[in-house]
Amino acid sequence: LEGAFRCLVALGIAKHLWLLYEVGQVYQPYRARKSLLVPWLSLAVPLVAYAFLGGLIQAYGGWAGKHYFEGEEVTFAQFRFGAREFPLLLALSEALNAALIPLVASKGTGSFAEIRQKTLRLLHRVFPITILLLASSGWWFPLLFSKAFEGSIPVLNAFFLLAVTRLVFPRAILIGLRDNQALLLFSLLEFLVLAAGAALLLPRWGIQGVALATVLAFWVEKGLQVFRLKYRFGIPPSAYIPLRWWAGYSALLLLAYLFPL
Repeated sequence: LEGAFRCLVALGIAKHLWLLYEVGQVYQPYRARKSLLVPWLSLAVPLVAYAFLGGLIQAYGGWAGKHYFEGEEVTFAQFRFGAREFPLLLALSEALNAALIPLVASKGTGSFAEIRQKTLRLLHRVFPITILLLASSGWWFPLLFSKAFEGSIPVLNAFFLLAVTRLVFPRAILIGLRDNQALLLFSLLEFLVLAAGAALLLPRWGIQGVALATVLAFWVEKGLQVFRLKYRFGIPPSAYIPLRWWAGYSALLLLAYLFPL
């Protein structure tokens, strides 16, 4: 495994060297200029720190569970098996988020109608299957893995609730508007909410408490992003979110969580 990671590191270095070579072919002579670097670094550094915090947030839940359930290998294994997002939801939402950033950067507020349309299309494609999988997880999860991991189901169901925030895209708009410093601050607040939530919910809810703290932290971060767009830029949620469809699907998802089949 260590050798595989060394190869991935070498591949990453080779790709970046190739990129620098190609840039040098287009822009000759290739040299760093302060007038170019300073504006780009002011945009890039907050995003790099945001990405780092995002990775830290994903790892924190596992660390908190391992620390709290020290010596309880079965309980920790059940948490790790359940602490998974729906792969289709994660892949499609992140892909759309990345595609929307240049759209906002080029069109500004003129992109919002298209964002609403693309978001609605994704809601229709992902939410129904997410609701169905959540409602029936007690049936298919033990068949897919084994009955030994039935304790993972509450954690898995809680992670399905991330669909509520994954399928709205204020982050793409904030990046397109170059408000990256606010994103970094919100990510820091998300981490603090996760840490506090895990400390409060773990003793009472066990491994499900870590999952619920993660969901709460994601919801808080997305709410802050929506709030920022509304009160800093005057952009209401209805401008880029199909609110009725999103609220309806979210309500059904919460019902499926509270009353699984």
